Parts: sequence; C-alpha cells; structure tokens
Amino acid sequence: MTLAQQLRAGLAVIALVMMGGTALIASPASAVGFEAGSPSGALSQAASQTTLGASSEDQIFITIGQLVNIALGLLGIIFFVLLVYAGFLWMTAAGDPDKVTKAKTMITQAVIGIVIILSAFAISTFVINQLIDATSTVAS
Repeated sequence: MTLAQQLRAGLAVIALVMMGGTALIASPASAVGFEAGSPSGALSQAASQTTLGASSEDQIFITIGQLVNIALGLLGIIFFVLLVYAGFLWMTAAGDPDKVTKAKTMITQAVIGIVIILSAFAISTFVINQLIDATSTVAS
C-alpha cells in the first residue's frame, strides 16, 4: 500500500468515525407546541423540553468531554499496540541493522505520539472543566 493510499484510507476512517459520532449526538428537533408570545418564553419552553442546563449531567460540555476521553483512550490503545509491534520487530531483527533502526524509529514516534496524546488530554480536561465551572456559576 502506498503512502497516498494509506492517507486516503486513514481519512476515510476518520470521516466514518466523525459521521458516526455525529449520528450518536444528534437529536431530533421539534418546533410543535410552542405558544405564541414573547421570544424569551419560547426559549424557556424549548430549554425545559430539551433539559439543556437543567442539571450538570445534561450539559453539552460533559458529553463533549466524554467523547474526547473516548477518542484519546483509543489513541492510547493504538500507542500500546505500536509499542508492542516495534518491540516485536526489534526482538526478531536478529541483528539486522535496518530492522533495528526501523523498530527504534517506531518506538520514538510512538513515544512522541503518547506525549502529544497526554498533552491533548490535559488541555481538553482543563478546558472542559473551565467551561463547566463557568456555565454552572452563570446558571446559579
């Protein structure tokens, strides 16, 4: 498989995952049953029907945080698999310098990847917690 084919396959997988995630998050919209009157009354009625902001469990930030944690967890599993595979390549190299170099490069890339993943986890956790704190203090 050429690099271009690998990139296309990777982009296709990412697109499928994003479409699947969108399908899981999407909820049907309903404009039926709103009383005529002030716009703020209609907004309050819509908010009560969708339960947005009703409790801390219903906030969109929590759902986004959970999705980010799932994605980063999957990336962590991929890191582990790459690390095991690189170790296997190194152990089965039988002294071949090309295979050892390939295994060392793969381990280095996997470690750089896990550092990026852990950084993304820390940043996303901080941002989500700040958004939850900001919206819970405004709602109170």
